[in-house]
Amino acid sequence: MNKSVEGVTFWTAGKPAPTQYPWLDKDEHCSVAIVGGGIASAMCAYKFAQAGIDTVVVSNSPVGYGSTSAALGVASYQLEGGLTALSKKVGMDTAVRIYDMCVGAVDDIEDICNSLGGDVGFSRRDCLYYTDKADDAAVLNQEHLSRRHNGFAVEMLDAATAPDKFSFSVASGIYSPETAAECDPYQLTHALMAAAAQSGARIYENSRIHDITKNGSANILHCCTSRAIHADKIILAAGLETGKDFGVTANTRTAFTLVTEPVGELAGWHNQSVICSYSCPSLKLRTTPDRRIIISGLECGMSGFMKLAGVFKSQSLYTKKYDELYNFLLSMFPGIRDIKSAYNFAATYVSTLDGLPIIGTSGGDESVYYALCSGENGIVFSSIAAELLLDHYQGNTNLDIYLFSPER
Repeated sequence: MNKSVEGVTFWTAGKPAPTQYPWLDKDEHCSVAIVGGGIASAMCAYKFAQAGIDTVVVSNSPVGYGSTSAALGVASYQLEGGLTALSKKVGMDTAVRIYDMCVGAVDDIEDICNSLGGDVGFSRRDCLYYTDKADDAAVLNQEHLSRRHNGFAVEMLDAATAPDKFSFSVASGIYSPETAAECDPYQLTHALMAAAAQSGARIYENSRIHDITKNGSANILHCCTSRAIHADKIILAAGLETGKDFGVTANTRTAFTLVTEPVGELAGWHNQSVICSYSCPSLKLRTTPDRRIIISGLECGMSGFMKLAGVFKSQSLYTKKYDELYNFLLSMFPGIRDIKSAYNFAATYVSTLDGLPIIGTSGGDESVYYALCSGENGIVFSSIAAELLLDHYQGNTNLDIYLFSPER
């Protein structure tokens, strides 16, 4: 069986689930059924239930597991390749609008986290997007100009100015104040589900939906527990499973993550900024409230151990990736002398050709909504998806949803 996560993730290790939800043991009738148990499903459940919409959530696995449990836990306006690369795919006006939406989503996530209560590990952060390769400096310089001239507050760093803030080599870097945030994605997912339940949502886990049929205008979701959910609308927000509907599982990628033991002083790491590298290898780094370092990246195009069978020893590859991440940390932060690895894990996720989520309806069926927000910036896009789908459900005109249409 193909697994989405390998290894014990930091977010779930040794921690009891905040809430254990029942499996579907009775037939349900609702206005909206949400399929999935990760951050995208939780955001939709939270927004829809708070709007007074009769909502049921059903998840194949325990809430917060799957790729959400192995996410980096970063919300940012930073997208893969930057604003310039995105503009070449969708046009500059659309690219700027998407970046503006991401900035707004970070603000929205902060407001949500503040309202939820409890500890979801939220911290607002600056963001550094950089390259250590002189050959890529011109690309980052152009990216800086694109952002600055389109109204985004950015500061340019180079080999002369970067050492005042960072201990690693920066040939060119874009420093963006307060455009990112960190959180515990597992705790946030549970907090959102709990808030949705308080607003009337019914949540079921360990209940796999194996078929969806129609009865007139109603959708019937058939569950492995021999029960069914009758829903006027469906939101498919199940990550890898939702990706199968669009054939994007061919674009699955596996990202590797290392989490350290708590460190002392974070020497050479200005303001504990979220760090994203432009050059290969692509790396992303953040810290935690208890001063751990999380480094993620070294992506490769494989999905789980089974696809590697008979090719090479997969565990050896995984070990090599974790060793590389550890060595990158040592080279980037020579002033942090107590770096010790504590957790190693890998997660497989799907990606679209333009790096944007899939949000909306497809094939003329207005009763089935999609919220495929896997991979980089999944938390930000989950917030955007929940807001856009709620607007669409309530009949409000919001043309932004067509930016992420399954049929774009």
